[in-house]
Amino acid sequence: MSTDKESSAAGTENRPPVLVESDYEAWNIRIERYIRVQVTRDKMGEEFTKIENNRELADIQATNILSQGLPRHVF
Repeated sequence: MSTDKESSAAGTENRPPVLVESDYEAWNIRIERYIRVQVTRDKMGEEFTKIENNRELADIQATNILSQGLPRHVF
């Protein structure tokens, strides 16, 4: 049986994970970075070439790998 804290951190099928107060700084940094790097695009999704789609997917994957692998205070 898991504790309330463990179950809230893990989330459930119908509820998202609860923001743990001690992790606020890490989430705040991620959210601010997400807002700051929003890109305004001149094209819609269908207008991108296959190469452009692959490049964007690679960029997203690289960003995710870096942000998950670095300590929280770095990203």
